[in-house]
Amino acid sequence: MDGEWSLEDLYLFPHTYIHIYSFLYSFLRPIEDFDDEDDRLVITYSTHPWRGGYSAVNFYNNLKCIVDIKHRPKIKSIQYAYPGWIELTLLVGIALNIKKIVLCFTESANELNKLYNNIYKGMHARKMMKIEAKRQSLLLSKEQRDFAIDSANKLSQLLGFENVEQIQKLTKNPLATLKILLSFYRKIKVLAEFNSKGKTEL
Repeated sequence: MDGEWSLEDLYLFPHTYIHIYSFLYSFLRPIEDFDDEDDRLVITYSTHPWRGGYSAVNFYNNLKCIVDIKHRPKIKSIQYAYPGWIELTLLVGIALNIKKIVLCFTESANELNKLYNNIYKGMHARKMMKIEAKRQSLLLSKEQRDFAIDSANKLSQLLGFENVEQIQKLTKNPLATLKILLSFYRKIKVLAEFNSKGKTEL
């Protein structure tokens, strides 16, 4: 930690970090395990309509509850005065993955922001914004489906995110997969901005 932190920062950073951590935690299970319709993780990924902010809030809160208690990040020590730090106990592999993705974002921020904006323009042009992204709502045309798949692949590649296949197996819907990745992009952008402003170094 460095620089001047506001009370809002002290909420925003850990809140965003735990959401990203919970999201990446959900991919620790082997992909072949994602077959049970009643599985809590499958339900979380497949039932959200993704038609506004509440869908994202509920999605990440549900994922947070799925993280095993012993694997949830806990504060081990914290100091604000220089040199400041927040020391956490958590799964190191996930923390390193978060760091990698944040660095990918920082290195390709302009390209990622342009891609994100182009994806949203493309979704509006194809009238995809109002389609409920539930598994049972597979009302996509071939053009809409191809656009969603291509956009998800481009976004994940630029972010250095490697679990698109797992998301698609969980959602069984390319539009839901894309909307989840767009929300993940927004979360990563928050952490990247903390880094770029010198407030954090993961």
